[in-house]
Amino acid sequence: MVTYANAADRDAIQNEMPWNERDVPATLYQLLGRTAARFPDRNAFTFQFFSDPRADAETLTWRQMQAEVSRAANLFRSLGVGEDDSVAVLLPNCTETFVALFGAQVAGITAPINPLLETEQIAGILRETGAKVLVTLRPSRRPTSPRRRPRRCGSRRTSRRCWRSISCATCASRKAGSCR
Repeated sequence: MVTYANAADRDAIQNEMPWNERDVPATLYQLLGRTAARFPDRNAFTFQFFSDPRADAETLTWRQMQAEVSRAANLFRSLGVGEDDSVAVLLPNCTETFVALFGAQVAGITAPINPLLETEQIAGILRETGAKVLVTLRPSRRPTSPRRRPRRCGSRRTSRRCWRSISCATCASRKAGSCR
């Protein structure tokens, strides 16, 4: 039979070492770094895009995940993202989503957006969050609905350098500075 901890057990653990005296990582990056140092070659996560048991799966170890998250965070910082800036992540479920979310959390504030939302809803979320960067796979244009096509906004808040999946958050432009 399994014995569960009660309030007395919890208090005994707390009295051994109070929470504020414990060596607990203060940031996500510190937690990721400690885990990668402790278990560098263990699998951090595995993602399989298709449900077929024979389909390939992509696996990242803790070391690889820390490297990818650091690379994404450094990219966001090079694009001007600070601690108080938002990074909108508009991606389907894939490995890049996980890396982008964690990288955005390390660099600033993450604003995950469901890619199944309507264009107007996505635009509203981008306006509300004031995202400085939008991470996506490619511009989404629905040929059956030409009125939903993104318009140039005249914004000056664009990234100076392009990356294959980063766009201007205000107008969803693929070219850095094209909405100026």
